[in-house]
Amino acid sequence: MNEREIADVRRRFGMLFQSGALLASLTVGENVALPLLQHSDNSADEIEEIVEEKLQMVGLSGFEDLKPAEISGGMKKARWPRSRARARSGIAVSDEPLPDSIRS
Repeated sequence: MNEREIADVRRRFGMLFQSGALLASLTVGENVALPLLQHSDNSADEIEEIVEEKLQMVGLSGFEDLKPAEISGGMKKARWPRSRARARSGIAVSDEPLPDSIRS
C-alpha cells in the first residue's frame, strides 16, 4: 500500500473512549466537527450541516454550543459513543463494552 491508501484506511477507523473522551475546551459541536476539519475538504457550511445531522441522529440537537461539562453523564455515556461511531463509515474501536443499542 502507498501512503495515500494507508491514509484512506486509517480514516475508516474511529476510536471510542470511556466517558466520550471529549475535549473539554471545545463545545460538543466543535468536538464532532474536529475530525472533519482535520481530515476532509468540506467547507465550513458543509461541516456545520454534518454536525447538526450527527447530533440530531443521537438526540443531541440544540446541545452543539455546550461544553462537555455542561451535558449530563448519561448523554456522554449513552449518546456520545453512538455519535462518534456514526460520524464515520467504517470501524469503531472502543476501550470499554458498549450496550447492544450502540453496537447496531
